[in-house]
Amino acid sequence: MLRFSLLLALVGASFLAPPTAAQSGEAGVVAALVQGDSVQLDGYGLPRLGHPDTVDATQTLFDVGSVTKLLTAIAVLQQVEQGRLDLEADVNTYLTAFQVPTAYGSPLTLRHLLTHTAGFDDKNIGYVARTEAESETLEAYLAHELPPRVMPPGQILSYSNHGYGLAGYLVEVVTGQPFADYLAAHILEPLGMTRSTLVAPVPEAFAAARATGYVYNFRTGQFEAAPEAYRKLPPAGGFSTTGADMARLMQALLHGGGPILPPASTARLFEQQFTHDPLLPGYTFALWERPVDTLQTFEIRGAFPGFSAGMVLVPSRQAGLFVATNRTDFGEFERLRAGLLESLGATEPAPAPLLADPAFTEEAARYAGAYHLTRYGRTSPERIVLFDGAMRIIPTGAGTLELRSRRGPLVDELTPVPGRPHVFLGQAPGDYTVFLTDESGDITHFASTLGNGFPAAFERLAWTDDPAYQVPIMIGMLVAFAAAFLLYPLLLGGFALVRRLRQPPPSARPKATVLAWLLVGFGLTAAVFLAGIGETLGNTGYRQHLLFGWTPLLEGLRALGWASVVLGLGTAGATLRAWRHGRGSLLTRGLGAAMTATLVGYLAFLAHWNLLG
Repeated sequence: MLRFSLLLALVGASFLAPPTAAQSGEAGVVAALVQGDSVQLDGYGLPRLGHPDTVDATQTLFDVGSVTKLLTAIAVLQQVEQGRLDLEADVNTYLTAFQVPTAYGSPLTLRHLLTHTAGFDDKNIGYVARTEAESETLEAYLAHELPPRVMPPGQILSYSNHGYGLAGYLVEVVTGQPFADYLAAHILEPLGMTRSTLVAPVPEAFAAARATGYVYNFRTGQFEAAPEAYRKLPPAGGFSTTGADMARLMQALLHGGGPILPPASTARLFEQQFTHDPLLPGYTFALWERPVDTLQTFEIRGAFPGFSAGMVLVPSRQAGLFVATNRTDFGEFERLRAGLLESLGATEPAPAPLLADPAFTEEAARYAGAYHLTRYGRTSPERIVLFDGAMRIIPTGAGTLELRSRRGPLVDELTPVPGRPHVFLGQAPGDYTVFLTDESGDITHFASTLGNGFPAAFERLAWTDDPAYQVPIMIGMLVAFAAAFLLYPLLLGGFALVRRLRQPPPSARPKATVLAWLLVGFGLTAAVFLAGIGETLGNTGYRQHLLFGWTPLLEGLRALGWASVVLGLGTAGATLRAWRHGRGSLLTRGLGAAMTATLVGYLAFLAHWNLLG
């Protein structure tokens, strides 16, 4: 094992030198590096913009987001050791205030929760409160907001905050303690983590030393303080801590668990618990595997608007690194991680040369299509993320597949591995992609790390979810609606002008019909609604606001959407009466018929994308 002094000499400049202003944007950064019994702490940058204080690795608290899940997994394993919880038991055996609905004929277990294979739908809208008064207990929130199960348990990775929230709640149930109190008594206090908390708001003794999170506003070109956030799922991401305290946690885990876990349970944190294929790295409990050369490393990361944090543990060298910053950016973590692994002698292997297989072109089409990360909301308006997050597999015609983002840039080129059906090697060393099939042999998912070490599964999308089909449909509807409230009045005005020039008798001038008004109203409200939805739900930056719930703007848009439905149904009824009685001009009746047909597609579109729910 490397002596710690040698480790510091090798990491040296990369670890100790603060980043340039261009790298950090004056971000506050805390880093803790451990090996064996030695610890090095460093802090630089600003915990609060406009204040002269700099980060103190022993005092400054950072929110660490999903790094909290490691603590939740430890708490669960503690209760497994004491016999109060069983990793393989149906979680409903512990629940009394509510039950997880039965699905897929299989029980949901703690193992599923801790490996992100529970199969819950994703839900982000409203799982964070702006004020303490708007927050609620973990039990109350889960009782009415636990998402439905949309995948069989234990089969497919789908990262889930609600799964970890439920795991933390089970600790509450069997111990009778609020999770924050349990964490303080059974993990933080035994480790001497005296500057850490899961309590929200942060206790007064810590408040002055807590870093402020900042998000970048692309419209103003400035960093702005992120709004205060009260997580309704604290076990999934509500922890605040210092670099010094996280060093204590890393040392305990690297030394067999210390005072918080016996060695056998600690070992489970460094043993693969789930993978889609033996070629792919997988999950332990909370941590994911990220092998580099001959080193087996384990990572966990957390991000929330204004904060990001990462941890890498190398048990074979008793080495670990924790980095947190008050920006949503993992660049500093990656920089320091690379320095640590280089100092440990890890190097990325050379790419294994694979030649394209021309014969593969005959079956390449079966892999083609749109895919999306399994983590997305299927039962709420969050489904709209498929519009900007889908990727596409495209056969090259030369024996390989291209993986491209929706907007076109190449993400990876996949070459089939000889003798391994459905297994492909990417451009990065050891970067495998494995396609998964159902019982009939049809491709349903692909699993990959995409070069960043994070195990993930991507679901193959039906045409009804494929942006290649849905975006043109949406544009087509917008054109039709625009024609109803823009082109149609212009044509009516033109015809009226022609009639006036011909000076017909006043009694012969047609009056605007109810159908005409309905056509304009339906077209205008529907067009504004779709355009507004595209600008809000279709905007990644705006979607961050939805963590706190449905915004007033979206409430207004939803009301407008319902108004468009009412006007559309009125248009359909008026059109039917106009054709039946021969009322109105041929232009008005013809457009009414076209808009009635458009209404059918519009209603199906709204229902499929959950846009009014």
